[in-house]
Amino acid sequence: MIMLLFFFVSLSAQDASDSFIRANALYQKNECAAALKIYDQIASKGAATWYNMGNCAYMLNDHIHALLYWKRAYKYGNTLIQHESIENMKKLSFPYAPLPHPYSNIPPGLMQILFFCIFGVFLIVGYFLIQAKRWIFLAMSFSVLVSAGRITHEVYSASQQALIMQDTDIKAGPEAHYHQLKTVRAGTTVKLVKQKAEWSQILVDGMRGWVENKHLEKI
Repeated sequence: MIMLLFFFVSLSAQDASDSFIRANALYQKNECAAALKIYDQIASKGAATWYNMGNCAYMLNDHIHALLYWKRAYKYGNTLIQHESIENMKKLSFPYAPLPHPYSNIPPGLMQILFFCIFGVFLIVGYFLIQAKRWIFLAMSFSVLVSAGRITHEVYSASQQALIMQDTDIKAGPEAHYHQLKTVRAGTTVKLVKQKAEWSQILVDGMRGWVENKHLEKI
């Protein structure tokens, strides 16, 4: 069963690699529409794929999708891709800041496990080192735990960002009949708070409100 699973994973990775190569060949010929179509079919897209998709969208004058793809490239990319993505985003009329946290692609659950493992080691070592002054040990333990929780929360919050794809109204609730709070312009980066059916609660400029999912894309 493990070998069979590995076989299918290998096939999937090979298909993605072949698609990336074919799309790159079309991209080099400036056949951006055809290249973008193939890039979009790749199931697990890396930073290079998102970056090239942004370039294709820009060449096709689809600036809002170029911004979205370059933001995703920045989120998952290395230093070079992040730099190039920022430089490209400066060409657009849309605002390119704030950018997602460069480490926001780390799953929050994994971050929590990592911090609690570190905390566990701290407990074991600290127990033997500071038996004489347990109140110091307890204070340090509490500080480490609070810090771990805070960092995990910040990483999780940074990862929950979305891009407004067209001018839309923020509503006070997750239905069209709720009153309008303000209008958010296309290209605005917002923080996702929670989702309910076809609506998402967002945080922008210190204000919470609801927009339809069709008006935004998660970064």
